[in-house]
Order: sequence, then C-alpha cells, then structure tokens
Amino acid sequence: MISIVCWKWGEKYTADQVNVLARAIGRFYEEPHEFVCVTSEPEGLDAAIRIVAPPVLPHHEQLGSPHGDRFPACYRRLWNFSREAGEAFGPRFFAIDIDTVITGDLRPIFNRSEEFMIWGDPGHTWAKYGGGAYLMKAGCRDFVWTMFRPGSSPALALAEGYNGSDQAWISYCLYPREATYTREHGMYTSAKWAKLPRGPEAQLPVEVRMVHFSGKLKPWSFRAQKRYPWINEYYR
Repeated sequence: MISIVCWKWGEKYTADQVNVLARAIGRFYEEPHEFVCVTSEPEGLDAAIRIVAPPVLPHHEQLGSPHGDRFPACYRRLWNFSREAGEAFGPRFFAIDIDTVITGDLRPIFNRSEEFMIWGDPGHTWAKYGGGAYLMKAGCRDFVWTMFRPGSSPALALAEGYNGSDQAWISYCLYPREATYTREHGMYTSAKWAKLPRGPEAQLPVEVRMVHFSGKLKPWSFRAQKRYPWINEYYR
C-alpha cells in the first residue's frame, strides 16, 4: 500500500484545503492507499487522514528562501528523505503539495516500479526537479537529508544554478540522474507555464492527471477559478 504525504504548517494552507486534496485522490485512485498529513495543527482534518507529528527541526523551520522573503521555504520537508520517514509514512510514499488539483486516473503516477521518481519536465526553465511531487521507497536517497547543512547548503545549491528551497537542494544532490514525471505522464507543474486552456469555454485535455499551482495563483482562489473554469469540476 502506498502513502500519500503532505505537510501543513503555518497559516498558508487550511485544513479544508488538505481535505479537498485527500478526497480528490480518493476519487481518482481506488487502490489501497493512506493519506498522511505531517502537521502540529490537526484540527479540522478529516478523520480518514492519518496525522503524523512533525519532527523537531528548528534550524530547518527558521531557514528562509535564498531568493528572499517573498518565496516559500520548505526545508523541513527534506526529512522525507530520512530513513526515519519510512517508520512514519510506510515503506513507499508519494510526496505532494497541497496546492494540487487532481484531474485524472492516478495509477500511472502511483503504480510505478522505480524506487525513486520525481517531477522534472525538461521544458521548465526555473526548476530542474520539483519538491512537491515525488515517489520514493523510504530511505532510498537518505543522503539528501544527511548531507544537508542549514548554514551552507542553500547557498551551495543556488551557486550551482538550482532554484527554490528544498527542491534546489534535491536537484543539487540528484540531478540529472533520476527518473522523472513530465507532461507525458499527465503531470503539470503550473497551469500558466503549461499553457493549459483558459476562459469560459476551456476544456482540460483528457491526458492531464495532476496540476500543481506552484506560484502565487492557487486553485481555491476566485481569480484562478475564473481564469481556469475547469478547476471547479475537480477542486471540490
């Protein structure tokens, strides 16, 4: 059985948004699975969601993005790569961002034989690998966790041309050696970047399975739903 894992902290995301994601995954993936939320604030989460208390990582939690305060910093999620994460999540799991819209059958994404697979569409110019969509056998890339040093690793990754916070370090450690999800698998990291249909009559292409809203535009916003009306069919 696979676990689907998200992290929730601070005020950026709500329990309702986690619930919507968990229910959407249940609609599009009927095989045995467990939805896990790593959070210290479980209030409002559906009873079917398993809560995992976050590890105590004060240096990672306080670490900002090397791109400035306007950008998110998700270094605490690097704990997913630790061997201890397997004890919390199970032997095989898929890490996912909360701001994701599920739009199609997830079996081609979850039912994989690779021990590690991550989003890495070659057409994207800003990020090499994505921190919000990867499948892994727990502990199989534990050096991503053990090698990270809060005082020096972010700058090291940035100096090598990798953007983001946790995804920059993941890319620094692993790029370009890993199997990757691309649009050919139905995974899109951004509706805007992928030029997905917009406007009142827009229809989502049938091959799309998962759309990440990694920028400022979020699927629960009126602005996003007006620009991409197909969101309303899936984000519920």
